[in-house]
Amino acid sequence: MPQELEDRISNALQAYHAAKNPKIASFAREFDIPYQTFRGRVLGRKSRIGHTGSNKALQPEQEKALILWIDTLDQAFSPPSAAQIHSAALQIVRRHEPSRSLGKNWAYEFIRRLPPRFKTIKQKPMERARYTAVSAGFLTSWYDRLQITFKRYGITEKNLYNFDETGFRIGEGKTENVVSARGNSTNPTGGQAESLTGIECVSADGWVMPPWFLVKGQFHMESWFIDTNLPDDYTIVPTPNGWTDEIVSFAWLQIFDEFTQYRIKKGEYRLLLMDNHSSHLTYEFIEFCWQKRIIPYCFIPHTTHGCQPLDDTPFQVLKHYYKRYNNDAAFWGGDPKHKAEFFDGIHDVRTKALTKRTIRHGFRETGIWPMNSDKGLAKLGLLTQDNDLPEMPGFIIHDIASGTTPPPPSSSLPNTPPATVQKLRKASIKVQKHIQNDSTISPKIREGLSQILAGGLTLAEAGAQFADDNLRILQRKKRSDTAKSKRRLPELGPRLVKDCRKHIKDRADRERLQMFNRSKKAWREEAILRAIKDGEIDGEGVIGSDHDEERPQEWIDDIYCIDMEGEAI
Repeated sequence: MPQELEDRISNALQAYHAAKNPKIASFAREFDIPYQTFRGRVLGRKSRIGHTGSNKALQPEQEKALILWIDTLDQAFSPPSAAQIHSAALQIVRRHEPSRSLGKNWAYEFIRRLPPRFKTIKQKPMERARYTAVSAGFLTSWYDRLQITFKRYGITEKNLYNFDETGFRIGEGKTENVVSARGNSTNPTGGQAESLTGIECVSADGWVMPPWFLVKGQFHMESWFIDTNLPDDYTIVPTPNGWTDEIVSFAWLQIFDEFTQYRIKKGEYRLLLMDNHSSHLTYEFIEFCWQKRIIPYCFIPHTTHGCQPLDDTPFQVLKHYYKRYNNDAAFWGGDPKHKAEFFDGIHDVRTKALTKRTIRHGFRETGIWPMNSDKGLAKLGLLTQDNDLPEMPGFIIHDIASGTTPPPPSSSLPNTPPATVQKLRKASIKVQKHIQNDSTISPKIREGLSQILAGGLTLAEAGAQFADDNLRILQRKKRSDTAKSKRRLPELGPRLVKDCRKHIKDRADRERLQMFNRSKKAWREEAILRAIKDGEIDGEGVIGSDHDEERPQEWIDDIYCIDMEGEAI
């Protein structure tokens, strides 16, 4: 969009300068350009696009190092935020100028100048278990084994099934655009609501099995069935919590076998894709599957959001139409907060959502049918593309035509390798001056050496930044790995932090003193035993007797090898 505005400004300027008695306001309105922006450009102000200020915070090689840092983190699936880029740039700047600061909008301006391959995207939070469970190699192996299973048991799209549970919040609506003269509008479809669970099963050819609905309670209510649009083949199951369990899962499996028997020929296998919920992995469940030639095939834990066909499009479309139904029910005076209203509309919702096209799309986009593991890897963000990495400065050195020998290096040049980025920068500046002032060096070699120095500084800045990042990671890991104390303070009620810390310190000091006293007693007993064994003292001196107490403290400490500060020597 800034480029589109720049194109309009360019066209407007051409028309403005070609016109007789032009008016700035007229051309600004005609080309849809803000008046002050167009006026400034007419008066000679230059475009900000591609403009780099003379007082840039980072030197060119420092910016290249920062871009290399961003690209490296992005390739490691840890793209940095604007705040993290600002922090990294501040670290780079302060290696040379400790008191230097950056403006609060510096990172956003820098992001605008990044190469086109970088884009600002939203990073969604994910459970750590789900995030760390996924790896490209593991998932590729899962797809490979699935394809082998297809071939081994002759699985086709007609006998490839996926079943899963999904939750419904009774009466939940969605945000939608409405036409109104008022500033805002709401509908009564939000807030707390009871939930129920639906069990859906579909096949890769678009077939849909009649659903099961699990409701919290012990009994079926007559209102669910009177004057509602529920088909006869739907199943409603009251459960203690509205969730599935081993009994419900096994009962559903038996109904699945009945509904799919007519779709297969004698001796054919059916493959059932499912998640790793414990209710699906009981001995009774698995044994029944193999008795009925049903192959249970589980997804890798925490990957169903990217690999399960039902989770891809069907459930998303189902929730969309369900919330739309609740909005319409509330609009026309219904009460979508009741289960009877849910059961009255759920059949129409499923008819609109779970179409053959939607179901086949779910299998296709997750790479299950037709088999394409890249689809699943891409949905989980594990399919990397060959991006063009930033090129490091290169050069070509040609033979020197003249046979003159370069002069010896100036005494001002460093004789030892620079150990820090600051020293490397200072040395590079000195070498640059020496190269520019030396007329015996050919221009091509001078250019090549300048590129070497710039590339070295870029890599040095990037290396220093990665070293700081590693240190920060180690410090964070040390904090997370440190065992957390489960002790409680004896007093309840409001307490200042400093009082709590003082209590903890006093308790730790007492425990250290007690530990030292126990150790000192053990050293004393061991020393007396050694002295008795060596004959240095009379064997009548029994440990802990009055004889021990009569001995001079200096003599005891000398035997115990304890100095005056109470430390063991």
